[in-house]
Amino acid sequence: MNYWLFVTTPTNWRITEKKRILGYTERYKNVLSKPQKKDKCLVYIKGRDEHETFSDPTVIGEYEIVSDLYTDSKPIFSPKDAQKNETFPLRLELKCLTPSAKPIAFRPLVPKLSFIKNKKYWGASLQGKAILGIPEQDYKTIVSAL
Repeated sequence: MNYWLFVTTPTNWRITEKKRILGYTERYKNVLSKPQKKDKCLVYIKGRDEHETFSDPTVIGEYEIVSDLYTDSKPIFSPKDAQKNETFPLRLELKCLTPSAKPIAFRPLVPKLSFIKNKKYWGASLQGKAILGIPEQDYKTIVSAL
């Protein structure tokens, strides 16, 4: 079993939460082919949203991957302005294992996480990423905060 941290926006998180589907662009095809059924994952939410639910980077919920990677171009996700026609066709289905009543601040967890090498500039570890494989111990550290 492997452990993953999926990165998404607040708007697309709300869609993932309702539909239990993660969606990403074709540029992440190689890395998204690595997660397998029964692997566990956490969702990292970057950026702010209009509802002020997410003001700082957060983690929300623990999930199990229940599908192989598949392609579906049905537009269910909300692209940024620069990606107006993007449908996020690469998709994985999820099963919720531990719901979060509220988002968990990520910053206080950083000193405890081994996959983040530069603790001072920790955001660089996640910048431009859609998914990261993380060690089991880091996964457990984050889950214990949920």
